[in-house]
Formats: sequence, C-alpha cells, structure tokens
Amino acid sequence: MGWLLGLDLGQVADRSALAIVEQPDLKKPRSYCVRHLERFELGTPYPTVVARLKKILQRPELAHSVLAVDMTGVGRPVVELLKQASLDVRLWPITITSGKAPSCDGYSYSVPKRDLVAVLQVLLQTRRLKIAKGLPAAAELIRELSDFRSRFTESANEVFGPEKSSQHDDLVLALALAAWAGEHQREPFELPFDVPKPPPPPPPKTRLQEILEEMEAEDDRGDRWANPWRRW
Repeated sequence: MGWLLGLDLGQVADRSALAIVEQPDLKKPRSYCVRHLERFELGTPYPTVVARLKKILQRPELAHSVLAVDMTGVGRPVVELLKQASLDVRLWPITITSGKAPSCDGYSYSVPKRDLVAVLQVLLQTRRLKIAKGLPAAAELIRELSDFRSRFTESANEVFGPEKSSQHDDLVLALALAAWAGEHQREPFELPFDVPKPPPPPPPKTRLQEILEEMEAEDDRGDRWANPWRRW
C-alpha cells in the first residue's frame, strides 16, 4: 500500500489545494481512494502551505509517499522550498503544459494537461477512483469535476478548465497530479521517466596533454614561435 499527494499551488487569483490518495498496491489496473482534500485560503503564503504539509506528513503511514507538485508558474523556488523542509516524500515536480507528450529534463516533468485530465476520466469511468465518505470538501470536488470542460479556442487550441471563470479547478488538478503519479509509478517506486545520468568525470590529463594545451594557448595569443609544432 502506498500514498500519493497532489499539491496544486495557487497564484494571485487561485487557491492552493492538496489531495491525499491511498493506493492499495502497484498491481495493474491500479485503484485509488481519496482520503483527504484541503483547499487553502486565497493568498496563503507558500511557506505556510509547506508548514501545513510538513505537519500532515508527520503521520507514520505517509512516510516515503509520493508528492506530485505543480510548479507551473511558480518555478523552482517553491520546489526548493519543499526540498529545504526535509519532507519524507519522493518529490515529483510537474509543469503542466499544452504539449502532446510527457517529458523529463532531469529536474522536473512536463505533462500535458490533457494527460492529467485523461487519467481522471479513465479512473472515474472504470470505477477505480473512490472518494471517502465524510470528506468535508468532497462535495466541492464533485462540483469541480462536473464543471470541468474541454473546449476549443478561436485558434483551434484545446483548453481544459471550468466552464465559467468564476469557477475553480484547484481540487481537480491536485487530484489529477496525484493520480497521474500513481498511474506512472513503477515498481519498486522508480521515477516515471529515465532521468538522464550526469556524464562521467573526464580522465586525468597526462603531462604531455598539459604541455600541448599550454603550447596551443600560447599559439592562440599570437606567439607563433612559442609552439614549434604549429601548423602553417
């Protein structure tokens, strides 16, 4: 059994939201149960969000869980803030894009919004996503899911979000982040993509290489006589 946390970080006009999802096992097809939903007040500082998250993660069952955090717009500073908090989680920073395929740059993942939405759609249609009874924000989540739409702009671009600008989708995105991480998690808890490994360090230079480099440097300064092997 594992736990997945999805954190949607709000900005000026959006509220941050947190979804905690239980994942019974990694056998496919995987199922999930939403155990906790939380929406922060508008304008809540990110350090306050991190402090709240740290308090929640003190629960023993959440140790070594996956935290999928939306870094779209907020960038690396907030991700670094999470790292500095020494949370007992495996951190997956995610940038939500309008692209066509997920990718990884070794630091974070870029995931098209349509992929996040598609994961939720499949889980709901196959009844593999359940919402625990009694959650105070369950009704808000269901309302956000009902208001969530796919539509095309005048320039023929597909966009996803609530039908009206006054509606919210922060709980939906927090849940989608957790679900996407759960569906792409590999056993035993590997990252969803192959993160490029740093290149090996170069072998130590021999004395002959150092002499040749010194001669080339002198030659570049215009001193032709410093390097008797210079090619004319």
